[in-house]
Amino acid sequence: MKKTILLAIIGMLSFMQAANAQFYVGGSFGLDAKLSQGNGGVSFELSPDLGYTMGDWSFGSSFNIYLSGGNSAFAAGPYVEYFFWEAGKFSFYVEGGVELSWGGGFSFK
Repeated sequence: MKKTILLAIIGMLSFMQAANAQFYVGGSFGLDAKLSQGNGGVSFELSPDLGYTMGDWSFGSSFNIYLSGGNSAFAAGPYVEYFFWEAGKFSFYVEGGVELSWGGGFSFK
């Protein structure tokens, strides 16, 4: 398992040497307040996203933190995107990835 992760990191670093590559940072923030009698509560979500674009391909990882009442959950997952068509200010792409969550199991995006 450790060898596979090390090879994946080395592979990503070798792609980073391309001249037309760029890094990006994004994410989302969510806050939900339910103020009903007896069932009130606040939920919080923070999801930073880090990635690397090279030509038509993007490689990245998302990290998610969920807090709701006294409960919390964490998730992280790598993904890959392929941009197949650009029309003016719009780009169309396909994305695939795997997400590992603590307390929530294993899921596919």
